[in-house]
Amino acid sequence: QNSAFDIGSKTGTGANEIMKGFQEFVGKTGDLSTAQQSMEQLAKIAKATGSSLTVITSAAAAVSNQLGDTPNKAQKLNEAMMVLAGESKLGAVPMRVLAAQAPKIVASAQMFEGDIGANIAMLGGIAQETGLRGGVGSGAQAATAVQSLGQVFHTPGALKAFRAKGINVSGAGGKIRNLNDIIIESLQKTQHGNDRAASNADLNKLFMGQRSGRAIAGYEGLFRSTYASASGTDQERMAEATAAVRKEMERLTRAAMDQREVEESFTRAMKTGQSQAELWNNATQKLTKEVQ
Repeated sequence: QNSAFDIGSKTGTGANEIMKGFQEFVGKTGDLSTAQQSMEQLAKIAKATGSSLTVITSAAAAVSNQLGDTPNKAQKLNEAMMVLAGESKLGAVPMRVLAAQAPKIVASAQMFEGDIGANIAMLGGIAQETGLRGGVGSGAQAATAVQSLGQVFHTPGALKAFRAKGINVSGAGGKIRNLNDIIIESLQKTQHGNDRAASNADLNKLFMGQRSGRAIAGYEGLFRSTYASASGTDQERMAEATAAVRKEMERLTRAAMDQREVEESFTRAMKTGQSQAELWNNATQKLTKEVQ
């Protein structure tokens, strides 16, 4: 209880909400230690992004479960949550929505080779791109579209189409290769000069289904339009289109909020009437408890 009051006093969050955050995280992970090490930072992220702490801790629990038993777990968890928060500022899906949909994204992250935190960042970036240019109507639809991408690589028809294009989707440890690399190579190998209709039709053979198609529609549109406006040889135009998509991928996946940015947003949020009221309530409740 004292810990909840202390964190609440530091973050302008109600002690009861802090307790609910602990219950949400520990109930889903059984990991009190990581909760204790991360709760203050999660409360700051919630405050800085205008999100519910319960939603943030639920998302953090999903991330924590995927991280497994790893050294410096709390630090890695906070880093992953900062990436999602940063992506939400650059993309079309706000943090409160992205956090609510995080379990879908995190569940897909384990399908791909490499660091789980980096995969969460990669898929979070794709979710933002889907929200920006994928023609979806909500953050939930963006997350569902991203989730469907992992399912593509378990579809016999799609796997056959990838093999026919000479695209290897197999990665280390029996997992799927880096998804951004697969998307780039797929766009390159389905480009039919200036015939955009043929290019799109060819790509649809790889990413079968409306949902998975939406998940890469933003990158596809950027690649095709850059190729169309570029000059030079086909190889030069392809290189320019590839560079444009790579740049956008990196913009989103490297969008982690740094601690200074969190603190600045947090400080602004702490000046609101709601935060000041929570500070007063916490102080009053703690004093009452001490008197009793």
